[in-house]
Amino acid sequence: MRSLNIGTSGWSYAHWDTVFYRGIPSSHWLEFFAKHFATVEVNSTFYRLPTEKTVKNWDKNTPDDFVFSVKASRYITHVKRLKEFDSVQTFLKNLQPIQHKLGPILFLLPANFQLNYSRLAEFIKYLPKNYRYTFEFRHPSWLIEEVYALLKKNDIALCISDLNGKLTPIQVTASFVYVRLHGPKEAYRGRYSLSQLKQWEKRIKEWRSKKLSVYIYFDNDEKGFAIKDAKILNKLLESNKIKRSVSMPQYGKKSQASVKSAVKKQKAGTLKSGRSGQKVTSRKQAIAIGLSEARKKGVKVPPRQR
Repeated sequence: MRSLNIGTSGWSYAHWDTVFYRGIPSSHWLEFFAKHFATVEVNSTFYRLPTEKTVKNWDKNTPDDFVFSVKASRYITHVKRLKEFDSVQTFLKNLQPIQHKLGPILFLLPANFQLNYSRLAEFIKYLPKNYRYTFEFRHPSWLIEEVYALLKKNDIALCISDLNGKLTPIQVTASFVYVRLHGPKEAYRGRYSLSQLKQWEKRIKEWRSKKLSVYIYFDNDEKGFAIKDAKILNKLLESNKIKRSVSMPQYGKKSQASVKSAVKKQKAGTLKSGRSGQKVTSRKQAIAIGLSEARKKGVKVPPRQR
């Protein structure tokens, strides 16, 4: 899984239709989103458990290297307030179809939930160890050294959150960093200035120099500002889709042209498998098809490239 992940909190906003999707049917929004970003934070799971069919469609409509970070159910955090463990197992079970694309699981605690160290420690004890987790604490009583130490002990990230003009302490408590940017002044509104984004660029570069994976999601969904800010930050860090485009100097010129053509069709959604006739969504599979086409044309492809 990649070390830098920049995207938005959610992708299915009706008001993004005019500023981003521009008339594309909503059933194709995720597929379109994944052509612009390599990750997303799923918010809908906070309100309801997704069906198996829904999760399988998430997998189907995104590339193999796409990353889903997922917000845990409010039943766990807001109703049961970390006192019930079976619901965590149920929640994680529903995510099995995207297990290979799964980023951290986000537990968002409500603003009126004050520090309860023993309950948090007990809850963490029951979490399966084969996932990454992050906690966003909305009440300031949680932001203490004892909690940071507990998170560090279990390789769980303190969610660094910018909400209503207040930034939580920038504490790194895990082998990865998780950031949620809800808006520069008011929640879910407004755009981050270039100077603010450059400040995040500087922080991200510092974290990456320490070999830390980074997940950062913009939640200022008003007027599609999250999309615009995420794209700018991606560009500043040179991790935008230009970097994700095809660049394969190891192939000869003729085979490279064939591969580029196949990948271009795959991104446009027009490449189909010769065997099954199904649409090809995997970049890896598109490359294989491109090389196969090159061989059919008599281009010699060395074995090591296959």
